Amino acid sequence: MSDEMNESDLDKRLLQEMYRNFLKEAEELLDQLNLNLIQLETEPTDEALLGDIFRNVHTLKGSASFVELHDISKVAGLMEEKIKEARQGAFTLSPSMIEIFYQGLDVLTSLLEQSSRQSGEELPDSGNFEASDIAIDPLASRLKAIPDAIPDAMSDISTETSEQKSDQNDLSDDFRELLNIYKQSYDQLAILKHIVYSSIHLTDPDSLATLFSKQIERHMSVERNAVWLVGRRNKAVEIARNGKAVATEQRRILDIESSEVLQRVVNEQLVVWPSSVPGVNDIFPKYQSPTLFPIKGRRRSYGFMILDPEEAAEMEVYQFIGQFAAMILKISKLHQQVEEQRAELDEMTAILFQQNTHLSSLYHVELELMTISDPIKVCRIVTDAIVNELEAKSAVAFLANTDGSQVEKASQSGNLEEIGNLKLSVNNDNIFSQAFQTGRMISYQAYPRTLDLGPNKMQNWIIFPFKGQERIQGILIVEVEDRDLSDPISILMNFSGIVLDNLNLKQKVIHVNP
Repeated sequence: MSDEMNESDLDKRLLQEMYRNFLKEAEELLDQLNLNLIQLETEPTDEALLGDIFRNVHTLKGSASFVELHDISKVAGLMEEKIKEARQGAFTLSPSMIEIFYQGLDVLTSLLEQSSRQSGEELPDSGNFEASDIAIDPLASRLKAIPDAIPDAMSDISTETSEQKSDQNDLSDDFRELLNIYKQSYDQLAILKHIVYSSIHLTDPDSLATLFSKQIERHMSVERNAVWLVGRRNKAVEIARNGKAVATEQRRILDIESSEVLQRVVNEQLVVWPSSVPGVNDIFPKYQSPTLFPIKGRRRSYGFMILDPEEAAEMEVYQFIGQFAAMILKISKLHQQVEEQRAELDEMTAILFQQNTHLSSLYHVELELMTISDPIKVCRIVTDAIVNELEAKSAVAFLANTDGSQVEKASQSGNLEEIGNLKLSVNNDNIFSQAFQTGRMISYQAYPRTLDLGPNKMQNWIIFPFKGQERIQGILIVEVEDRDLSDPISILMNFSGIVLDNLNLKQKVIHVNP
């Protein structure tokens, strides 16, 4: 009996965990579905977009069915069926059809929120998690009717029977006016929802400004609109106009300090209309009644929206859009700062990793050099390490004769044709001569010319001297691409110079004490 109870408890906990996982997944799917529907309004035939929506609702349908949330599964299944028909070319989605999908999204969101509130409670023994009081039949009827009969987009507000609709014809004018006001408010809230959801995935200020202008042009009662942002040097720049981005070369730029109107809307962050500040029409002559709404920042506006509204009643809505635009623009600036810092951190991490790799390679190379007793082998190890470990394009080492007037090739590595025992005169070439005189690195940046080494022509070359205590014992010519390898090569060359010095001392000791 105890084992049976433990098994039952385990099954219940597993079921509860699957249920919670579904709620999390479903929330993400609905967020994505909302963004997809916003895109669908402008691209109703986009195959990739329809495919994304189909996969989202298909996944939602299956997952909801698995945890026995049958209403969610039913609504998602009906949406899936209609999107499938649209993908197959049975019909093209119209704005009224898309509005029904938005209603489906709202119902799914409500069902999910109701289920989420219950997720912390004990699950019923029956395993049926859903006890929804949200009516889905009216929505199901509208979805099934696509595309043959499309109900009015406001039909979800009321579910009157045909008799009630008939009776409504006899309603008083006051009630009709109230219903009209309610419908306008509903429409405004729907517009704001579209603007909010369509902007949250953007971080570029110009793209956001264009989106705001586009949404105002499409959904609000304005003759014309534009979005301006405050740029550098205290200038206001017109970014978007009537729903479209303004080409860079065609953007108007105004000096904020030279205009009382712009100072009022940018510096004081106040709404400006023609009757409040003289001169608005002079600055914006194409507008009948130009009204400027600040996109408020902490100290001054990020910019402003200029509108030619048809209805004064929408002023509060425009002010809300301005406030929301300010919040989104502030987030976009934070995004830019984070991206810049992330890029800088990635660059520093890459440099640190590269330096660590180089130092590790040099450590092993230097250990190997300490065991070598032949200068030619020293040069071979150095050139191979520079090409293979430090990833230079090529490297050639030359050892100097006793008086330092001439150098002879000791080793070469990398992408070079064989140059044999090539000898170079130090005194006849000012680059080699300077390397021997100063003992310092010399590069193509200071002397922009091609170095000819037999059949090879080096463009991006750097010369490093083998420095000894008493004299320069040779030179190393390295060809690089776009990476700065001067520091690790210099470290290796300094150590190589010490090794060559020790070998010379050993040779002197041998000659003195044969």
